[in-house]
Amino acid sequence: MADSKQKISIGDQYETFRIKHKYLPKVSSDQPLKGPLQRIGKSYNSTFLHMAIRFKHKGLVNQLLDMLPNQESLPDPDAVWNIKNNEGNTVLHEMAASDSWKESATKLVKMCKDKDQELLIARNELGETPIFCAARHGQTDMFEFLAGEMKQKAEGPEDLKPYLRRKDGTTVLHISIFTECFKLAHHIADCYKYLIVERDNDSMTALHYLACNPTAFGRKKPKIGQGFMEDLMKSTSLTEKLHECPLILEELVKLLVKEDTTWYASKNEELDIELSQTKKGIDSQENKSKTSSHRNEQKFEEELKIELSQTKKGIDSQENESKSSPKRNEQKSEEGLKIKLRVMNLR
Repeated sequence: MADSKQKISIGDQYETFRIKHKYLPKVSSDQPLKGPLQRIGKSYNSTFLHMAIRFKHKGLVNQLLDMLPNQESLPDPDAVWNIKNNEGNTVLHEMAASDSWKESATKLVKMCKDKDQELLIARNELGETPIFCAARHGQTDMFEFLAGEMKQKAEGPEDLKPYLRRKDGTTVLHISIFTECFKLAHHIADCYKYLIVERDNDSMTALHYLACNPTAFGRKKPKIGQGFMEDLMKSTSLTEKLHECPLILEELVKLLVKEDTTWYASKNEELDIELSQTKKGIDSQENKSKTSSHRNEQKFEEELKIELSQTKKGIDSQENESKSSPKRNEQKSEEGLKIKLRVMNLR
């Protein structure tokens, strides 16, 4: 009988929920609701609990949590840590988006008892854990709560490292800087210094993210260049660069500059590449010069040979003409003598 009343109660709550949000009937199912983890979302296949969290119904969410069965007695596919929507988000992912859900998240984690770690490290389709979602939304209280729960199971200081980044290599420090949540970014950089030198899939560190941010330093347009980065690297330039920035941003920059030595390495690599390209250019010019000189020599030799050949032919032609001239003269003399003898005989 109690179970029947619960079903009626949750059904009524669902109908009230749908009526209150006129958008909901378009994206949710109109099938009778039997439990808080029943899927009602048409597009994202979300459960009633997912939707209640997303629409920020705190009282309803707490009631739905109370209705959840004993999680340890459920088979894994039906357990709350394995129930995800099409985005891959668990209920805890949804809660991680706001500090206001910290109390409900605490209640949810306690419900999972020995399985809480599976809920804490579950990943969505982007490879984000709930703590990453908290960082992405700039929720410091939720981030600290989730980090504290995860540290209870950790054995070493860097055991959390795999869960503080998503598939594309972006870390919680990268994302908090990208979304300009500098207070949280400073907290992360201070507590997890090993993340400062971590690179994403584009080989960018947190300092690169900060230097490329078009608005962090009051710049209207991005000024991404070596000069700005070099200024950040020089402690004498920091005060001048940051005097108009919030104090927390100034502290963040100083911390990143102090701990991130990869910029110097990348700068040296760029210099090596530049020198290599310059050397290649010089070698190429020398090779072209040598090739051009060799071709000119060959052309000169060929022209000289042709000229010598033509000169030799001219000399031979003159010698042949000279040799043939006496013979012609002798022939002419003989013919003249014969004519004279004929004339004499006639006389």
